[in-house]
Amino acid sequence: MSDKSKPERQGEATNGVSSVSEHDSLETPEIDVLLEALADQQRRCILEQLVEADDGVATFSELIDRVLATSRGPNGSRERVATSLHHRHLPKLADAGLVEYDARSETARYRGDAVTEQWLELAIDHE
Repeated sequence: MSDKSKPERQGEATNGVSSVSEHDSLETPEIDVLLEALADQQRRCILEQLVEADDGVATFSELIDRVLATSRGPNGSRERVATSLHHRHLPKLADAGLVEYDARSETARYRGDAVTEQWLELAIDHE
């Protein structure tokens, strides 16, 4: 006989959906930083591009193209998207430790982990 009022423990499955396991859990400040980084559609788009790349690397131009190709892109020109990525979104992702951006070579490298990818997938699925 199961007790439905009993709270689930981390790592247990609920209706076929498994929760984040104990060893994958984040400290509160870390989760706050991650959720703030994932709170913007363009940043999720950038991370999605980097996660999908075989080597986790994308050029600045590829990131701009990805944002413009999705419905998540802002209304405006390529220049406007480039400015937004360079001055706002890539620095925010770098500060969160999710992306390493080299402005000289105009490349971004993914630095997230499996937990980041789980949260990213969840956020994208609920857009």
